Amino acid sequence: PQMACSTLAVAQRSDWRRRGPLALPPPPPTTPPPPPGEHTVALVSTMCDNADSFDSFVCYYLALGFCRLYIYVDDASDPVVGLASRYPSEKLRLHVRGERLRAEWEHLPSWGRLGVYSETEVQARQQLNCEHAMAQARRDSVGWLLHLDSDELLHLPLAGALEGRAAVNASRAELQRHLARLSALGALQFTYCNLEAVPEEEEVLDPFAAVTLFKNHPSRLDATANGCAAALAYWTEAPASGGQFFRFYSNGKSIVRVDPRVSAVASVHEWSLPKGMAERGYTNNGNLRDSPYIPHQRASLDASCSAAVLHFAVCSFAVFWRKRWAALGYASPNHRFRGVSGGIDQCANALALTERRAEARSLYGRHVMLADRAETARQVDAGVCVRATQIRRTVAAARKAHLPVALHSAAGEVAGEAAGGEAAGGEAEGGEAEGGEAEGGE
Repeated sequence: PQMACSTLAVAQRSDWRRRGPLALPPPPPTTPPPPPGEHTVALVSTMCDNADSFDSFVCYYLALGFCRLYIYVDDASDPVVGLASRYPSEKLRLHVRGERLRAEWEHLPSWGRLGVYSETEVQARQQLNCEHAMAQARRDSVGWLLHLDSDELLHLPLAGALEGRAAVNASRAELQRHLARLSALGALQFTYCNLEAVPEEEEVLDPFAAVTLFKNHPSRLDATANGCAAALAYWTEAPASGGQFFRFYSNGKSIVRVDPRVSAVASVHEWSLPKGMAERGYTNNGNLRDSPYIPHQRASLDASCSAAVLHFAVCSFAVFWRKRWAALGYASPNHRFRGVSGGIDQCANALALTERRAEARSLYGRHVMLADRAETARQVDAGVCVRATQIRRTVAAARKAHLPVALHSAAGEVAGEAAGGEAAGGEAEGGEAEGGEAEGGE
């Protein structure tokens, strides 16, 4: 079987060379060019089962000034397909998995490596979607492309407690300053630290609007700080944790320059940079230097960058229980596309398969969420967990500015609050946002 797969991969690589460059469908209507000097940035994301938080996700990135959202949906019956159609096509480009998209995948640089796994491994599809989006970004004259999952937000901490339109404007300005700095450094890629959400309630409908507590990134912990070791042990010594602090990944996600020299992904976390240019990949994750992956070792460290990816993984027990662990690759026996995450994935998958819901709830309560206020205070005091209150207010402001239809939500929005400009492609701004961060935050 291994030889057969290898032969197929070689055949696919040869087939890609014969097919030639990717021919994309005709473009939808385009928006006016950005103001002179503005850095353009787009997002690519592959989605599944995230209808409850989809609007918050889209509105957040529109509010930050992302000019394109390349959204890929894994299942044509997913409600996200209908939700996405409410947004203007010049802002949100929707691609639904099917024969047409698969035919376009076959022209991509990594098809020879990933094609054989494209039907069974979601991370193979995510990587192919990244390359597909890169081709569109070049055609759209976009400057930067960020790849994140549907449960992740790019967080750009603001200085001071800003409110309303001022906070929205400050967030957009901070993104522009960040991109200007990357351009000045000559960066081709920047890999951000990621922080892992810690829900404080068992059920949360839209985590972007509710969750504010996060595990700090391991590279940012001060092991000498009073109480740090004990607070860290709460997570690493939990049964079935495998000694791990994070329950999911900790090697970050990346933004990449839309450059003709960059066309192939290395993984869902980063792109393959041209030979001899590993140093033009930057990161604020000092732990990557200890990685066995040589491009990580050669990446340039920019510890002054406070930006981070907030990972809102399984922020309610209902999501944890219905999560397709095996289909998403967490329970894959060879872990070709995912590293081992301490064993919680295997435990959750086994409990789901045998319908042991009560045990799964107990596992979730101890390993993922944190409802004990005294323990929460201890975690924050030690810097092991941090508060990111700005994000919830920014999401609320973004929804008011960019939601195309007035909707009720669990966060208590009133019908009719949404601003009316974005349905026609406008960039209305408003709402409230909070810029202050608790001490010890990002």
